[in-house]
Amino acid sequence: MWNNLKIGTRLLLAFGGLALVVLLLMVMALSGIGGAEQALQGTTPPAQAALAQLQSARTWVIGCSVVVFLLAVVATLSLRASVVAPLNQAILIAETVASGDLSQEFNSDLEGDFGRLLGALGTMEDTLTDLVSRIKQSTDSITASALTMATPTCRAGRKTRCRP
Repeated sequence: MWNNLKIGTRLLLAFGGLALVVLLLMVMALSGIGGAEQALQGTTPPAQAALAQLQSARTWVIGCSVVVFLLAVVATLSLRASVVAPLNQAILIAETVASGDLSQEFNSDLEGDFGRLLGALGTMEDTLTDLVSRIKQSTDSITASALTMATPTCRAGRKTRCRP
């Protein structure tokens, strides 16, 4: 099942799952802090100090949870943008070449692994175009030679056998 999903969906599920775990941890921590605050409802100085500590802990839990959640969202969006677009471009190149269309030019300004992949696919397309061109030239040369060889035989034989 996981292998059938697009890479963008996988990234969204992975980082979305992490964000949900952080959210769950935050809710559990805040629930525990709320329960401790209710247990300490008193006017004694130690109770007041404990309540102040719990309030500080609540602030830290909320702050850290928000930061981690935002980091998960930013990571998801940036990874999606840096992976999905180049991968779609590579798929387009491969599908275009596979369909037999060697007339397209493919260039990429990307660097890194995706840049290397797109560059290699573009070089492959150029090499295939050159190979097909050379095969066509060879075929044309063979056809011309065959016609040249057939012409004198035709002249030497009867005219009724020769075709223009």
